[in-house]
Amino acid sequence: MQSGKSRLLAVEFTIVIICLFYSLGIAADRVVVIPLNTISKSNFNCQDDDTANNIYRTCNYFPLENGNRWEFTTGSRLSLNSEQSCSTGLTGIRYGTNGYEYEPIMQNKELGLAAGCQYEMPQNDFSDFGVNMVFINPEMTIGQTTTHPYFEGNWTFITTLVGLEQVVVPSGTYDALKYEIVTNDVADPLDPCSFKTTIWLAKGIGPVKIHRTEANPADCSGCLFVCRPDNNYTIVNTPAELIRADVGGVQY
Repeated sequence: MQSGKSRLLAVEFTIVIICLFYSLGIAADRVVVIPLNTISKSNFNCQDDDTANNIYRTCNYFPLENGNRWEFTTGSRLSLNSEQSCSTGLTGIRYGTNGYEYEPIMQNKELGLAAGCQYEMPQNDFSDFGVNMVFINPEMTIGQTTTHPYFEGNWTFITTLVGLEQVVVPSGTYDALKYEIVTNDVADPLDPCSFKTTIWLAKGIGPVKIHRTEANPADCSGCLFVCRPDNNYTIVNTPAELIRADVGGVQY
């Protein structure tokens, strides 16, 4: 994940942290602190969706078990066979890549889909965020929007669960949850930057399509999940569609 323009912050998740913002936003209207021991020591159990109450649990839609692989039209992803801890206490799987720029250490447990540190490829440089960045809450209802501010509000993720949508990609047709993540970077008030990442997640499979749109200004260089080492934004802005996947030993 990369921040806007010539920003120091980058997430795909290259971030050089100037100040450490100690709290993590969990709901749209508040920011709460997550004790580190609840991140690293609790026994997480992914429950099924509660569709009767319109509750969809993110852990069902972004499986990060070791060995899972996804090949897209613009690059590929794989869950590497090792866990790693970031300075915040977040322990997650290295979300590896062939073709993209960053390999974040991500988990899909108590915090939802979140990352606390990452590697920049191909040089394999390590960056620790000093904060857990939440992209999608642990559970959301259709139509719900959450806001997660970081670094004293200079960086914000605004995530909306738009709904269920049928998506046609090279690997097939999927019923998927559609999320829109708007990233705002106002670290430089005279040169703000924002963009939207739409991601479609199929239950038990993970991302089947990712599309970066609405960069403002047009040369805003921020991106999530699909950043490239060559900064070729023609490709970054091209929808990444699933060609094939191997998840939990099942091929798609």
